[in-house]
Amino acid sequence: GTRGGGLARHKNNEFASLATGEGPSGESVLSLLASPNGDLWVGTDGGGVVRLRGRRFTRYSTKNGLPNDEVFALAQGSDGSVWAGTRDGLSRLAEDRIVNYKTGDGLPNAYVRSLYASPHGTLWVGTNGGGLTSFYQGTFRSYGTKDGLSSNAVSSLREDSRGSLWLGTVGGGLCRMAGGKFACYTTQEGLPSDDVWALYEDRNGDLW
Repeated sequence: GTRGGGLARHKNNEFASLATGEGPSGESVLSLLASPNGDLWVGTDGGGVVRLRGRRFTRYSTKNGLPNDEVFALAQGSDGSVWAGTRDGLSRLAEDRIVNYKTGDGLPNAYVRSLYASPHGTLWVGTNGGGLTSFYQGTFRSYGTKDGLSSNAVSSLREDSRGSLWLGTVGGGLCRMAGGKFACYTTQEGLPSDDVWALYEDRNGDLW
């Protein structure tokens, strides 16, 4: 995913632009999701969500139900549905049907910056100002600085192999949620910056 150049594929030491038809031609790509069935989902900056299935692109945008066309995060639930986090709400895409959730439905803030779908069925939602939210069986539950989170701007999410949820924040460093409680780490504990934009656990269980 590129800034202003759409989507590109690297194969056999060559780059090929995938920007035809309904594809994200000339757009900035903000998020990517590879589904187990081979679909590739693309979140764009202003063009909504694009699904690549085989060689066919399908676009989901405000024209057919998405609340906003800036898509910062994508995740796939255990039921196969795809979740999209936008600047103005959370969307569930299933069988070409879009269901939207905003503050009136339980989100503490409609600006969604990060998503993580737990294999146990919980969707974790990181917002830009409303902290962390879980969505399970139709119910939202929110956590913020009042609960021990170091910042209400949650920019990245990852659940580790031991079941702890890690949160990267803007301005508050890194936090771990275990047993409903938060432990946070900032530059005071040795983190090089208090803005954490991406998280990854390797095969050894180390968090990056």
